[in-house]
Amino acid sequence: MNLRQYLIIMVLGTVLCWISLFFVLVNIDPFEANFVSFAFFYVSVFLAMIGTFSIILFLFYRGIKKATTPMYYQVQKSFRDSIVVAIFLTVLLYLQGSGLINTWNFLILILATISLSIFLIFNNKANTA
Repeated sequence: MNLRQYLIIMVLGTVLCWISLFFVLVNIDPFEANFVSFAFFYVSVFLAMIGTFSIILFLFYRGIKKATTPMYYQVQKSFRDSIVVAIFLTVLLYLQGSGLINTWNFLILILATISLSIFLIFNNKANTA
């Protein structure tokens, strides 16, 4: 798969995820929703954010590092970073919706996100070495 095909598939998938999130928001009443309805909401938000951040971060990394690294490293790094950011924001959204967000939970979430990011960076370097 070349870069053009990857970007086309990623953009189409992201648009479909945002459309599914729109349908979830329009068709589900949050006061009468059950677990499955909230699961659809959080999964669609998560996938839409992964696609959006992956595309944005790839364009950002490509603009910063023109020809110094291969393109697939930039794609891999942008996808990995977008997953970490999407997990952070989705958990933050869940905590806010549940009324569980406070200073300590927020700090623990930030530390967990930083730990996950560091783990993924070092795990990636160990696999490529």
